[in-house]
Amino acid sequence: PKWSIKCPYDTSFVKCIDCPPSFSEECKGTGEVGEGQSCEGKYQSCTCDSSYQYTCTGTGESGTGAPCGGKYTSCTCASGYEWKNGSCQQKAPDYSGCTVGALFYSDGTCSSNLDISKTLLGVVIYEKNGTDNGWIMTIEPVATSTEWGGNGVDIPNLTNYTSTPTDIQDSCTNTDIIIAYGDSNKYPAAWTAKNYKPKGTPEGVSWCLPSGGLLNHLNDSANFSRVNEGISAAGGAKLGYELKNSYNTYSEYIWSSSEISNLYAWLFLAYSDSRTLLVSSYNKGSSENIRPVLPFGDGISFSPTDESEGALSGPDGNIYRCKGQAVGVKTSGMNFYVGMKDLGYMDWNQANQTCLNYTFCDNIKGSLPTKDQLQTIYFNISQVSSILAAHNGSELITTYPYWSSTPSDNNNYYAVYLKDGNTGNGSFVYVRPVLTSW
Repeated sequence: PKWSIKCPYDTSFVKCIDCPPSFSEECKGTGEVGEGQSCEGKYQSCTCDSSYQYTCTGTGESGTGAPCGGKYTSCTCASGYEWKNGSCQQKAPDYSGCTVGALFYSDGTCSSNLDISKTLLGVVIYEKNGTDNGWIMTIEPVATSTEWGGNGVDIPNLTNYTSTPTDIQDSCTNTDIIIAYGDSNKYPAAWTAKNYKPKGTPEGVSWCLPSGGLLNHLNDSANFSRVNEGISAAGGAKLGYELKNSYNTYSEYIWSSSEISNLYAWLFLAYSDSRTLLVSSYNKGSSENIRPVLPFGDGISFSPTDESEGALSGPDGNIYRCKGQAVGVKTSGMNFYVGMKDLGYMDWNQANQTCLNYTFCDNIKGSLPTKDQLQTIYFNISQVSSILAAHNGSELITTYPYWSSTPSDNNNYYAVYLKDGNTGNGSFVYVRPVLTSW
């Protein structure tokens, strides 16, 4: 016979229970998922989806979208940064446009024409080559009549070059050795370069006295011409054209940081019209020009300068600004502004036209100062010179006169000496523009 067995239990029975209080999380927030088993659609705790893994708190980073547990699925990188290896990293600078003669800005970019919306640092005198740094130089001397210093002392650990130096990359190494061996009174040239720090200089990087090898790069006439073209585009003082040296010849002598012996160091000589260029030995006691240099290349981070003050164009106390940059200075007792640099050494007709064409800002033109204005500058020479120096202006010449627009009795025009306020004359005289209306 067939047998059948019936289950003695009611299999349709369903037991109803309440979820424990610990199951309280629905886990429906951005990026949330429940942990463990659920009870009636709730969990004891929530966690974030594994795609939410970035805090986005690094330099140049901000979170993309809504966070989960303080983390994001991705980060947005600020300008100048790129997403790489799980973080925003500063983009490798593109120095392809930073060729000899290009103008170099605080954001690490270059141009052939002056960009007044950026902070200019200098002009490229040596291009970056592989892992070697490139170098920029100031568009004007930051000091004149400055001794190398330490005459009679052969500095230990500083290489003596008895023939033309080849130390292209050693500007800062040389400078650091020099300043470690004596203070600014003993070695003024190196200290002047080291203490130069204009707005936009990268943190952790110093300006230096150029090495003889680096200056020798300017010994090439093509490089020299391109550098002067850049300096001219920026309104600076061209090498060998606009400045007289200690021997009153129309040229420029620039100290290097390269030593020859206890008595001599190397400097760069740029004679008028660039007919003669050379790197030569000179006595350390000679008073010459200082044009600091700054490296650019691998491991050196440039970033845009805060130009929050850059919108200002017009009077700003004793400073006249053009888009934030100082273009003229005065003292409280003066009703005109003095230009930041000399425009050269020329006859009166050229001087007058050059000043009338000189632009302080946008359509605001300069003029040749009157005799009274030049004598006012003389009476305020100390204050004016201090303000110029504080804003990277070039110093006023006191040993030679400046042209005025005031006619003299002999069908000529007055020239005024700033050493004593007296008048003089001459066929070629220095020129400094002034701003009298704005």
